[in-house]
Order: sequence, then C-alpha cells, then structure tokens
Amino acid sequence: MDEGTLAFAVTLFSALAHPTRLRIVELLTINARTVNEVAQCLGILQPNASQHLAILNRAGVVKVTPDGVARSYSLRGPRIARVLRLVNEFRNVHASDLERLAAQEPVEV
Repeated sequence: MDEGTLAFAVTLFSALAHPTRLRIVELLTINARTVNEVAQCLGILQPNASQHLAILNRAGVVKVTPDGVARSYSLRGPRIARVLRLVNEFRNVHASDLERLAAQEPVEV
C-alpha cells in the first residue's frame, strides 16, 4: 500500500469507527437522505447528524447534492456498502474465534 492509500485508509476507517456514523452509512445504503431525515431515522439531534455527515463527507464516504433548500446525502458509490458486507461476512466466518478472543484478557501494547 503506498503512502497516499495508507493515509486515505486511516481517514476512511477513522470516519467509520463510530457507531452512529456506521448506522448513517447503513441507512444511506437504502437511499439518499437529508440531514433531518438521517436525524429522525436514527433518533439523534440534527446538529449531531450534521457533524457526523460532515466527517463522512470529508473522508469521501458520502457526497452532498443540493436538494432545494436542503442538501441530500448519499454514498459516494456502492463500494462502501460492500465494505460493510465484508465486515459482516468476516464476523460470521470467524464468529467462534472472535468470541473466544473477546473473552480473553486484553493485551497491553
């Protein structure tokens, strides 16, 4: 992985490393939404939804399209949805190992 790709991966995974942002990405796999729709669907405040969407936008995960006076957010493409499916598949394939590892004492680095 070259340095540019490594830096992008760190930004991408940092943006995705928050439960609310993952839920937003999951929601946007269905269809585009305004910030108010995201907030309502997830039961969060609009300013919080806006902050999370801004982080996802800066990371390149979502794109913003003017929609009248509002702005519509959608995934930049289908690949992010594939990343989520791969995470789910990885978890399912390795479920027993992951459960065993989770039960172990944390190792300090």
